[in-house]
Amino acid sequence: MEEHNNTEDFDQTIIFNGVEYNYKDLSAEAKYCIQQHQDLATQKQELTNKVHQVELALKGFSDLLGEALNRTEKTEETEETEE
Repeated sequence: MEEHNNTEDFDQTIIFNGVEYNYKDLSAEAKYCIQQHQDLATQKQELTNKVHQVELALKGFSDLLGEALNRTEKTEETEETEE
């Protein structure tokens, strides 16, 4: 679904399935569906962004865990060598 502003008469148009519609001519139900569609598209983008953030955070903590485990192993090796 695409939205266009017609510069000649400033009426908003919607293109859906290849057909152009004047927003002002749509039924209340169609306008409601458009609003819901736009809101859901926004939510989807926000969730995509959140997933990306979580994936990066997981990788960061995995890297930190690896570093911590390596330090633990080195500490244990040092202690065994000293004994």
